[in-house]
Amino acid sequence: MKKTLIILFVSIALSNCTSSSKKPQIDLLKELDLTTIDNYPAFDSCADEMDKKSCFYKELTTTVQEQLDTIALDDIFGVDSFFIYVKIDTKGNFTVEKIENKADLTRDFILLLKEKINEIPSISPALKQGIPTNSTYKIRINLKNATA
Repeated sequence: MKKTLIILFVSIALSNCTSSSKKPQIDLLKELDLTTIDNYPAFDSCADEMDKKSCFYKELTTTVQEQLDTIALDDIFGVDSFFIYVKIDTKGNFTVEKIENKADLTRDFILLLKEKINEIPSISPALKQGIPTNSTYKIRINLKNATA
């Protein structure tokens, strides 16, 4: 009988400790504002730069443009530019979230564009209070070979 009471008491005490230790973590996540970031995603080439935000945007634009330079633009008529929203997830992988002004873009071009963006090597993700977070960036794409 004594052993049963001791085991019951210990199990109740441990279950109370476990639930109280989880509660602050849940509250912390509720209070964490993930609509803004503390640190932008980082390309390796920006590690030593003072202005990491500017370096990130420059590298992002250059990297996306390099990926698009491998696509034949002959089938795109009447489009000189459009916008894409590129998502960088918590692992630093790139994906296309949305394409604006895509009415004149062919389905094949859109699929190829998405494939090329997915091929960009992963980078360090954005951080919010030290926690990796998803972030999305709007990029204007200028097409060199387009005719007006």
